[in-house]
Amino acid sequence: MKSLVTFLNKDIDNYFFSYKNHTLILILPSPDICRFRAYSGEPHDSIMVKLGYVKGKISQSDSILFDYEEIYEISNSELKISLYKDGSGITISTFSGTKIFRMMDLSGINPGHKSNITVAKNDSERYHGFGFQRKTLDANGHRLTFKKEYRWGEATVPYFLSSDGYGFFSANTYNHTFDFTKEHDYSIDINGGDIDFFIMYGPGFKKIIQSYTGLTGRPHMVPAYALGLCYVGRLFETQEGILSIARRFREEGIPCDMIGLEPGWEKHYYQMKWIWNNEMFPHPEAMINELHDMGYAFELWESGDAPTSGYM
Repeated sequence: MKSLVTFLNKDIDNYFFSYKNHTLILILPSPDICRFRAYSGEPHDSIMVKLGYVKGKISQSDSILFDYEEIYEISNSELKISLYKDGSGITISTFSGTKIFRMMDLSGINPGHKSNITVAKNDSERYHGFGFQRKTLDANGHRLTFKKEYRWGEATVPYFLSSDGYGFFSANTYNHTFDFTKEHDYSIDINGGDIDFFIMYGPGFKKIIQSYTGLTGRPHMVPAYALGLCYVGRLFETQEGILSIARRFREEGIPCDMIGLEPGWEKHYYQMKWIWNNEMFPHPEAMINELHDMGYAFELWESGDAPTSGYM
């Protein structure tokens, strides 16, 4: 067997290999997460880790490398990662031997240019996630794109969960296409940059999401009203109209916690002027005070970097 993948060295739980003109790194940020990187040229940090958007390390993995005839195998307390020396792919299994992820063929890897990742899939496998997107709840049978622009119809985050018990997150900021339309495998096309993705083992979705937020960060606890019901007045709502609705909620015992207004509250909406429409809202300060007295938080809908005080 011709070996295309050669082991170079180990640095803690980072394993370095050469493949063609590329450097491959298998990294274990924690016992239940495997990270795969591929780059060309001089060694360099991942920009996502360098800028602090993704953690490069969560906990000690205590892994070990085995050099077999056909594969390099990295094992820790939860996972076994097999890297095939002939370049035919990577398999990630549980410590007990259950396969959860199989990347097929390394030949599509081309750091700095367009790359392709092809992954085997099971007939019953389903895929959920991709951030705020309205295309589908299950991506199986669909093709979704991730782009660096305002998104709502397709993928807004290059992250999904598989019903086979793993999560996938790409820490690459170039455009992606996730194609789940094929019968026996799915593919991920990446338009440029280094290959840098994480596989998070669950097997349950709750644990996968905990691993994901452990990598990318967790929010602070929000105020209680932010978890409650919010009513947003439509574009042509008026001051008396929104107060009437707010009073009715309290009279009827409807547990609304926040009242908001669409950009019609502005004299010139969507123009970034942030000046009250005094015809529709003649006394905004008195309106806000009354809403607060009734126990409502208050929010204004507008895009851009709006000021936090001094509304005219």
